[in-house]
Amino acid sequence: GKMNTDLPRAQDYEYNRRVRAAGFRIYQYPELKIEYVPRPTPFALAKQYYGNGYWKTAVFREFGDFPVTPNVCGFGLITLSLLTVPLWLLALGLYLVTIHFVALYSLRKAEYRAKLRHIPGTVLALLIMHLSFGLGLFHGTMSSPNEYNI
Repeated sequence: GKMNTDLPRAQDYEYNRRVRAAGFRIYQYPELKIEYVPRPTPFALAKQYYGNGYWKTAVFREFGDFPVTPNVCGFGLITLSLLTVPLWLLALGLYLVTIHFVALYSLRKAEYRAKLRHIPGTVLALLIMHLSFGLGLFHGTMSSPNEYNI
């Protein structure tokens, strides 16, 4: 079938789930070039990723499954922060170190020559994307996504 255009977001994710469930594979061609215009502000990026996480739960409901890991990790980190500060700081430190390595790796793989000055912005963008998507996913899991409550 075609993409479910009734979904405000995550149409591609829903379509890809049905394609894989039917036994097909999805290929990406490296020759295919697209142009992407990034969001102009950190708030716009946060809003985009929050909506992506929120609406992805509509697809999870359709397929009768929910991602356990993000919600368990989120609840675990909150609980951990309430119980013990040193473990919370260790988890946060490991996350930040990992994000920095991902930023360096991503900038190294980029087509343009990224400079060291791009690292803080890349780290900030990754933090915003993770936190916003996670909050949207949590909100969507706790509610029923529809066009009126976001």
